[in-house]
Amino acid sequence: MGGGASHDNLDMANMKAEYEKMKEAGETDEVIFDKMKTLVGTTATTDDGKAASTEETKTEVAPTVRRIVFIGPPLCGKGTQSKILSDKLGFQHISTGDLLRKAIAEETEEGKAAKEAMDKGELVADELVCKLVSIEIGKIEGSLILDGFPRNVSQAKNLNDLLVSLNKPITIAINFEVTEDLLMKRMTGRLCALKSGRTYNKFFNPPKVEGKCDETGEDLIQRDDDTEEVFHKRMASYRDDTMPILEYYKDVLSSIDANKEFQEVTEQVEALFK
Repeated sequence: MGGGASHDNLDMANMKAEYEKMKEAGETDEVIFDKMKTLVGTTATTDDGKAASTEETKTEVAPTVRRIVFIGPPLCGKGTQSKILSDKLGFQHISTGDLLRKAIAEETEEGKAAKEAMDKGELVADELVCKLVSIEIGKIEGSLILDGFPRNVSQAKNLNDLLVSLNKPITIAINFEVTEDLLMKRMTGRLCALKSGRTYNKFFNPPKVEGKCDETGEDLIQRDDDTEEVFHKRMASYRDDTMPILEYYKDVLSSIDANKEFQEVTEQVEALFK
């Protein structure tokens, strides 16, 4: 990797203060996003445009502070591991899925656009996701896990600009390796109980009575997008758009076997921090 990374004088505490000040002033998320882009600038890249590695920034990153990117295909377990590690290690968890669901629930303009894309099995537009994530990062100090973002090289570069400008570069990217056959069964076998909120899988965790929730006895449903057609479409998008960021993060990249039970996957991830 050529050259060192440039840095802005703005730190995370100042950014958080600016964010809270703008929220108290009643600024919209769109206005806040635009102002934050101005605050952090766009000069923080290495000479070859790649993400800064831990080797280049090790003198500026506290040993106990980690900024982690989880990379992997749909249903590889990124979200589950993010929540487990956040609880165990106190890392802040940023999930694009959670951010998008909140926007959808609040029926914002961004939420409506996101729902339309998701219902078609498509990825949500980069600009929308970057806006939501940038605002969320502005609230966080210390270690964090990014789950589901970045999902392409363009987003990875934008994220690098933001974090390195704050002297908070990504310290490790973790690739979740899973076979497509297992992923297919995780998606097409998923069954949901709307009242209890419980989730089953007809291949791995079937209900005691077929088609019924163990807790409430209600009928289980399959989501409209849990089909083979949508699965193949999402995997094609992952291969075309997301897999190239493995090369982008090669200097800080580690891979784990996510075919295993989630407890074993957790152990693999934790081992990377020792």
